[in-house]
Amino acid sequence: MRFQFIDDYRDEFPVSLTCKVLDVSRSGYYAWRERPPSKRETANRDENLTRREKACILANGKGFHHYI
Repeated sequence: MRFQFIDDYRDEFPVSLTCKVLDVSRSGYYAWRERPPSKRETANRDENLTRREKACILANGKGFHHYI
């Protein structure tokens, strides 16, 4: 969760400062960025995508891919 926050705001705040404030190592953050997503992250992302697809279909009868 901390690493994701750092990643989300890396364009606004220096990574080194954010790591220091959150009490995590920069090397840990950069190692996290290089790791492939876990099975849980992938499943959560897929589940959220499915929810968006269903919402689009219910909203106007068009599939999610219609907007891509």
